[in-house]
Amino acid sequence: MIFSNIVGSFLKWKGIHIYIQAINEIKSNAIFELVGNFGVDNKYNEYIKALLNEKIILKGFIKDIKNYYDTIDVVVHTATEPDSLPTVLIEGLAKGKILIASDVGGVREIVDDGYGNIIVPPNNVEALRDAIIKVSNYSKDKIEKIKQKNIQITKEKFSLSQQIKKMEKIYEETTYGRKN
Repeated sequence: MIFSNIVGSFLKWKGIHIYIQAINEIKSNAIFELVGNFGVDNKYNEYIKALLNEKIILKGFIKDIKNYYDTIDVVVHTATEPDSLPTVLIEGLAKGKILIASDVGGVREIVDDGYGNIIVPPNNVEALRDAIIKVSNYSKDKIEKIKQKNIQITKEKFSLSQQIKKMEKIYEETTYGRKN
C-alpha cells in the first residue's frame, strides 16, 4: 500500500512532522511518500530533514499531480490549523483514494469517515499512526468499496453541475430572499 502526504510547501501548519513521526513508529512494508518542497522556514526545514529516514520517499514537486494520484492508495492530510478547503482531499476523493485527515477546518465537509476514511485529531501522532496501521490492514474488497463510495460522493457533492446548483441557490436566496 502506498501512503502519500501531498503538500505544496513543507510549512509547519501542514503537519508534515506529525506524518513523519507517525511513520517512524510503524513497522510496515507500506510505502510512504511526501510530495512538496521545503518552505522558507529554515529551522523547520532542518527539523523535517532530521526526522526523515529510509521509510520515506521525498517526491519533491510533482507537476502532473492528477496522474500521480493513480500511483497511490491513500491520501494523508495532516494540517494542524484550519484549512478551509483542502483541495488535496477533494482530488483524492475524486480519484477514489482512501483519506486520512486531521479534523481541522472544512475537512468534515469533504471526508466521510463512516465507511473507511479516517479523521484524526490534529497534532496527534498516535492517532495518525493507528489510522495508518488500520488502513494498511484493509482487505481488497473494503478498499474497492471505499474507492467507489468516494467517487460517488465526489459526483454528488463536488461535480461542476452540483457546484453550479449550489451557487444558483445562494444567488436566488440572496437576490429574491431580500425584502425591498
